[in-house]
Amino acid sequence: MFNDAEVQILERHLKLPVQSATNSSGTGLSAALPRELDGFNWGACLGSIPWALAHRLWGWVAVQILLLRLAPPGGLFIVALMSLALGFTGNDLAWKYNRWRDADHFRRIQGRWASLMITLAAAACWWLLALALWDCLFFRWIPLRHKL
Repeated sequence: MFNDAEVQILERHLKLPVQSATNSSGTGLSAALPRELDGFNWGACLGSIPWALAHRLWGWVAVQILLLRLAPPGGLFIVALMSLALGFTGNDLAWKYNRWRDADHFRRIQGRWASLMITLAAAACWWLLALALWDCLFFRWIPLRHKL
């Protein structure tokens, strides 16, 4: 393996990512998550199925889809709990099962996932609010106007 100074020189001149001695990402269960990356992963929590698909976590995807399909009322609650668990363990799983150039690359990609999922969640909330207001203003009050 190369030390950090050699990695930077090789990456700059060859324009290829080089595995440094401190980067254990993508090596499976033996990979250790760097301390600075430990934390909650909003992208994994809010977009659990697309995030898990993108990070090749097939087991999470299969269990969530089966629960949604087989037990819709209770399954939805369990999937919500699984999404919360994925938020707490997402950084660790993403580091272990995917290859990252370095911690900054990992933070940048996971930050994009978080931004995307927060934006989609906010848009969904606004859409549901607009539908509720539309329903309240136009469909529930129309019969009252006809009776007057």
